[in-house]
Amino acid sequence: MPRAGAEPLHDARALAEKRVALWRNHALMAMLHERVPTARIVETLPVKGQFDAVRDGDADATVIDMTFANYAVGNPYRGKLAITGAFIDQPVQHGFLIARGEPMLLSIVNKAIAHMQPAELDAIRRRWLLIEHPESKWEQRRPQVIFGALLAVALLALLAGWGWSLKKQVDRRRIAEDAMRRARNDAESANRAKSVFLAAMSHEIRTPMNAVLGLLELELRSPGDRASTVRALGTAHNAARDLLGMIDDILDMAKIEAGRLTLMPAPVELGAWVQSVAAIYEPAARVKGLALRVRANGESEHAWVLADALRLRQVLGNLLSNAIKFTDAGEIVIDYSIAQTNTRCAFVFTVSDTGLGIAGDQQALLFTPFTQARQEQPGRFGGTGLGLTICRRLMTLMNGTIELSSTPGQGSRFTVKMSLPLSEPPLQMPVPEDPETRVREGLRILVVDDHPANLILLTSQLKNLGCEIETASEGAAAFSRWDQQRLEGSPFDLILTDCSMPVMSGEDFARAIRKREAEGQGTRVPIVGVTANAQREAVDHALASGMTQCLVKPLGLDALRHALVLASQRTEEVHEAATPVIADHTSPDAYARFFPVSDAPIRLSRRTTGKRAYGPTHAFPSNTPRQQSVITAHTADANHQTKRLAIAAPRFDADLLNSHGDQAALLVDVLKWSNQVDLEASRAALDTGDFQRLHELVHRMKGASLVIGATPFADACVALQSLIEHDEHPSDMAKLCDAYARFNDEAIALDAALTQHAALTQNVA
Repeated sequence: MPRAGAEPLHDARALAEKRVALWRNHALMAMLHERVPTARIVETLPVKGQFDAVRDGDADATVIDMTFANYAVGNPYRGKLAITGAFIDQPVQHGFLIARGEPMLLSIVNKAIAHMQPAELDAIRRRWLLIEHPESKWEQRRPQVIFGALLAVALLALLAGWGWSLKKQVDRRRIAEDAMRRARNDAESANRAKSVFLAAMSHEIRTPMNAVLGLLELELRSPGDRASTVRALGTAHNAARDLLGMIDDILDMAKIEAGRLTLMPAPVELGAWVQSVAAIYEPAARVKGLALRVRANGESEHAWVLADALRLRQVLGNLLSNAIKFTDAGEIVIDYSIAQTNTRCAFVFTVSDTGLGIAGDQQALLFTPFTQARQEQPGRFGGTGLGLTICRRLMTLMNGTIELSSTPGQGSRFTVKMSLPLSEPPLQMPVPEDPETRVREGLRILVVDDHPANLILLTSQLKNLGCEIETASEGAAAFSRWDQQRLEGSPFDLILTDCSMPVMSGEDFARAIRKREAEGQGTRVPIVGVTANAQREAVDHALASGMTQCLVKPLGLDALRHALVLASQRTEEVHEAATPVIADHTSPDAYARFFPVSDAPIRLSRRTTGKRAYGPTHAFPSNTPRQQSVITAHTADANHQTKRLAIAAPRFDADLLNSHGDQAALLVDVLKWSNQVDLEASRAALDTGDFQRLHELVHRMKGASLVIGATPFADACVALQSLIEHDEHPSDMAKLCDAYARFNDEAIALDAALTQHAALTQNVA
């Protein structure tokens, strides 16, 4: 019997070199010495001493009768000792010892044993010697108790987890209900604000529109004189400009909320910029009898920085406009300070006035959309309530801040703080005072455009500037013509190409030329791109293709002169500086003209030249005959829609069209014909689901419409393009059909207006 877990000892030979526990004078000692001479005997007390010696490690094993061994491993030494083998194979005889003086007892016991059956004797032996020590009830039931306890703990844990899960669900539902409640309250507040806003906008829009329509009606019905006409049209122009300003604010706010308003930094000289903005608002202040002063503080009055001058002017202009609006007497002061470090400039400016002032409980509300301070006379000052909100959002985009401090009756003070990166002054191109005199006489230009109306317009403009023109209607033919002229030794001085054309686009055309030039075949020719897409990405894409410049339609003579001056230089320095030349126009007006902020087609608005968005058409008496058009005869409903649209707003800029002189009539005829063909093709593309072709046709018609200032039609083109430019298979066909219906209606209205204009021009002639 070794310790439990020790090496098993199967027979007597396994006891060699082992320590064996036996009591003194044990009968097995002699047998152990005889059979295993190398075994070492450890003398102990009888039986229990043997077991204890093995358990405590004093001996490696013990040899003992199987009956005692069974008893020991059954209970007292369970798990501590083990029976692993037999010392001898023969069974051991057991007997009783009876005192010598009890012969009678000896005889009785022997007789009793003799009369007992072997099975009965074996049962007695097993009962008293071979069975394990009887276990207590606790020992018998302990596994069941432990299992039951573990099961109870598991059930309790499960119940606790279920309760915790229910609590979390209740908490989540409570949070969701609170969020829904807040969202509902916000929605209700937004609806109330929207209702208030729409009511205010209805009033604000109707007021200038009433002035515009009323004055125009008076001009239509009365002969009038030149002075009254100028006054009336000036008033109408101012009202329309105010209306356009409100619409611009709403669009800017929508773009900011949608995250689509991006800044376009360019070099700006801060001192001159502040003075220029102040000069714009000085006449308005002078009309109200207010003094507008500019004061420079700090270390320097001038610094070149990288900033979005247009958006900065929007902030300062809004603050000045509010100051002038809410100040009846006194002065308005612009204080600014410039502090430069190695790489940045801390720019701070304040606008202070001596106006009405704002109560403390209303100051925080002023930066909330569609909110204005309470007035003693509601509606006296008008406005959308978006100006200061837009200012704060713009400052957030520029990593700046805007703060307000005001005392009722004493005026207000707005402080704007920002940190701007320093910049080098932009390259100054040597543009003469009279650009037209610097255009080289007989400059040879290749004009490429797939739209005949655009070709007519560009040809007329360039001939007006004294240039020699050759035209091509698509990129592949233009490339062949350019290559032929290069091989003949008479290359073109400049290429003017539309960016979006079928077969070979303007960008592919430019890349093909630059690739041929890179192979050493010809000098670098300036390429000026023209696009109807007013987004910055379109311009960047054109410049990346190798174009020298990219101009946005409608294209005026000033932009053409600028491009021709660059072409007449014909030096490498010009070409190096040609790419950023658009960005060199640090004037906000010029910058906005080349890179319009809106995604809509570029307009000549108050943000650019200060002129009207599109000029009024001539008045048409009710008895003026109209020419029948294929487009206007499309359906009876279309005719009705045309009349309604024609009354609602001018369809194109008649002044811009008439500025083309003798080419105006031809331009109208070509534009009407090409629009008719393209409109029919667009209907076929929509019917067949060819959305890529539809996108190309709409873009083509938009570009042609911009040359005559047909802004309503161009807007409809932009709306339709936006639904298919990112998805060749639009999912919302209902919205697409609505946009196409508007596009179709505007095309019909434009055709009717052009027909009417042609008839009037013919009658006048």
